[in-house]
Amino acid sequence: MNPKIAHHRLVFVLVLFVSSWAYGQTDSSRVSLNDEIAQKISKGVTTKADITKLFGTPDTKSLTADIENWTYYDNSRTLSLFFDKKGLVTSYNYKSSGASNDIAIVNRSNFIELIEKVQNDKSLRGSFMYKGSKVNIFEDTDYKTAIGKFLKIEWNGLTAIYHTALGYMTRTRFNMMKQSLHYEGKVEDHKYCKDNYCFELRTDKKYPYIISYKQADSEIREIK
Repeated sequence: MNPKIAHHRLVFVLVLFVSSWAYGQTDSSRVSLNDEIAQKISKGVTTKADITKLFGTPDTKSLTADIENWTYYDNSRTLSLFFDKKGLVTSYNYKSSGASNDIAIVNRSNFIELIEKVQNDKSLRGSFMYKGSKVNIFEDTDYKTAIGKFLKIEWNGLTAIYHTALGYMTRTRFNMMKQSLHYEGKVEDHKYCKDNYCFELRTDKKYPYIISYKQADSEIREIK
């Protein structure tokens, strides 16, 4: 055999071996989600780098106000972490849930994707089908403004409201909702829950929006 060809084949085999070994090392070093999460994460101490080393790249990321949210899914288990500006864990939820709870969480993720589509495409108005369920998008005439308007999006028991021109109007409305609860049920500055129903102000899309939803049973328990 030509020595040059033999050399190239040897190099190719070595590259494949090293790549496979490195990939295996990365996967085996990751920690699966289980009930010992509390032993691996410390609020105010654990960093984004620590979490990435433990669990790898998150399945979803979102930014609300000054809080960044990472979520991991592992079969029927879900880990949701919240980071401050310094990249430190401020709080987290670990959920070991059944299929119905998983569907609630997936629906919420799909709904947030829908909100982004609606904000970026003005033709998406009225009623239409989205992932097998009917969507209703209409102007919320209970709160009229001189510039722009409030739009309401309803899908699968989820509701979102946002102002089409003035972000501060959405924030003002969120503050009014907080006041209606007399500031009870506070989870974060941007999130309030009462009787398993939550509403939160999110700023991870083109326009700030308020999303309202019922918690999955597994989300009610927060690890302290």
